[in-house]
Amino acid sequence: MDIGSCTRELIRYYYDAVDDDCKRFTYSGCGGNANRFMRRTNCRNRCVKNNEKKPEKVVQAFTKKPGLIGRNSSVS
Repeated sequence: MDIGSCTRELIRYYYDAVDDDCKRFTYSGCGGNANRFMRRTNCRNRCVKNNEKKPEKVVQAFTKKPGLIGRNSSVS
């Protein structure tokens, strides 16, 4: 992935061969390389080897270990 050499902030997608998937990045608007697509579907259709309805990756906002809220009597 090459973001280019200008100062614009355009959302684009690039192919990541390690994950065999297309990922979002901010493109500067000029320069860069050919690994740049306007839409994720275009990137996937052209590059992803196993493109059989690959599920979107979900980022979880919460962990399985709840933190302490409020006063804890065991803390001095």
